[in-house]
Amino acid sequence: MSSNREFLDLVEAYFVNNRNKKAALLWYANKYPFRRVPTRKVITNILKNLEENGSFKKKLVRQPRVLDIDTEIAILTYVEAYPEISSRLVALEVGVSHSLVLKTWKKYGYKCYRQGRMFKHYIRMIMFEDLPFADGSEQKFVEIMIF
Repeated sequence: MSSNREFLDLVEAYFVNNRNKKAALLWYANKYPFRRVPTRKVITNILKNLEENGSFKKKLVRQPRVLDIDTEIAILTYVEAYPEISSRLVALEVGVSHSLVLKTWKKYGYKCYRQGRMFKHYIRMIMFEDLPFADGSEQKFVEIMIF
């Protein structure tokens, strides 16, 4: 049972058979032999949803988006402190959803896949102190850009 037409046919069967669910299901099975016959519980749920919501399907209840200024500051603080941090890790640390972190970054113009290049953290100095140099030179540093 997925389409509104099927739900409507089931409600029709219910009222044609004087609100008798068992008789309605038999009538529905005879009239529509190639459709799956639902249970009596489906009729109960459809009628309940029609009465409460004016629709065949349940009304979706979403949790409100919890985004206050303190949450935004916490998210942006993590990005400033650790520009290479992933959005999922920020979400775990702050206690919000991953998508909320991405929406906050977008709101303030952060691009999570490019933002780190603006910070000095992405240029690392690697010291090769364990490697002996043949020419006897001192320790060398190499700049590496991490992409």
